[in-house]
Amino acid sequence: METIGKDGEVELEWLCSPLAVVASGRNVQHASWSRCIEFVNPEDVVRRRYVLEKDLTFGFNKVLADLCDQGLKIARGTPARRQLNELIAGWTPVGRYESIGRLGWADATCKAFVLGDKRVVGKANTVFLNPVVRTRKHKVTTDNDHMFNIAPNLLDRDFNDDAPNQKWAGDLSYIWA
Repeated sequence: METIGKDGEVELEWLCSPLAVVASGRNVQHASWSRCIEFVNPEDVVRRRYVLEKDLTFGFNKVLADLCDQGLKIARGTPARRQLNELIAGWTPVGRYESIGRLGWADATCKAFVLGDKRVVGKANTVFLNPVVRTRKHKVTTDNDHMFNIAPNLLDRDFNDDAPNQKWAGDLSYIWA
């Protein structure tokens, strides 16, 4: 990060771990543009993160939190975050890639297949980016607030018996369909 000192000279300050924007990409519909950010974590391991352009513009704090979770070290303070955002957004990457947003065959030509561990097989410069994580809402099936009679507890947790077929139990489970 460059700052102007008291004597007018340019001073360099540490901004973050070694970082580069190595490629830009888009999905097969020519939308959802993204950037591949490569950096070195504290264990000297090179990490790659694919970041959507809209997240760089509208949600950089979320992007920064993800990068920091992966080991990127950044200088403290708002000016450092702002400088890093400008650096990543203004970087003109040389490489190109295409992103896929689903598992299985990537397109009708069957040139790329996305495995369960998110690796892409068969087509160079193709990466898996899952745009939306869908979760099912939990459906509550038990209603304890009702006016109906509740069956008496005849067993009273005594499950042992002297003869067979004296005590029976059952279970009703909810199966989502």
